[in-house]
Amino acid sequence: ALAGLVLGGSFFSAAALEHAVENNALDAGLGEFDGAVAGGWQLYSIARPASEHRLTWARVTAALDAGTVVFNAIGPHEESLAQLCLGALEAFGLPANANVYVTRVGRALSAPPHTDRQDVLILQTEGSKRWRVYAPPEPSLKPRADPFARGKGADALRPSELGEPLLELTLRPGDALYVPAGFPHTTSTAGTAGTAGTNGGGEGEGGSKGGSERGSEGECGGVG
Repeated sequence: ALAGLVLGGSFFSAAALEHAVENNALDAGLGEFDGAVAGGWQLYSIARPASEHRLTWARVTAALDAGTVVFNAIGPHEESLAQLCLGALEAFGLPANANVYVTRVGRALSAPPHTDRQDVLILQTEGSKRWRVYAPPEPSLKPRADPFARGKGADALRPSELGEPLLELTLRPGDALYVPAGFPHTTSTAGTAGTAGTNGGGEGEGGSKGGSERGSEGECGGVG
């Protein structure tokens, strides 16, 4: 059932995301990273005036100039993603959640090195995205750091803590990638076509529309 939902990588698109934003009361965050300061990837709510009672697609596209836009827990608001999460639940016997990520094409660092608490299944549905996955860093380097939240918030995950990538590849529509919890990973849309995807332990990214290129991704991951 899960394979049938994602076959061909076309079950969710950037156009579908735009429709969801314009027709649902969704929230989104802006992921930003400044390597010149201490700390890791930060997620901020997309600012909008009080006169706007809900997020608009225009706000999303404007935020893309600053970084990656993240829609957490979007599954209940979009039927295709809800079906994906139910399929993941049936297949793996674990709770699943769907997130969607949107990044403009040409961003050298769409997500800095970080780890997650959940296993992640990345599903590429539009365009392409470059992935690097690393072995977990040596715990003794930062014994007080949470190994499942490295590179987030106040914690910086520096390149010196990582060795050579275990895996380096470009995902294209229909491709899938599994990243276990605690394994650092980083992404880029530089030198790729426009993209979109999903994650339940998964992600993707989105293409060009209205003359402006963008990348988008999503994920539906299982939590053990």
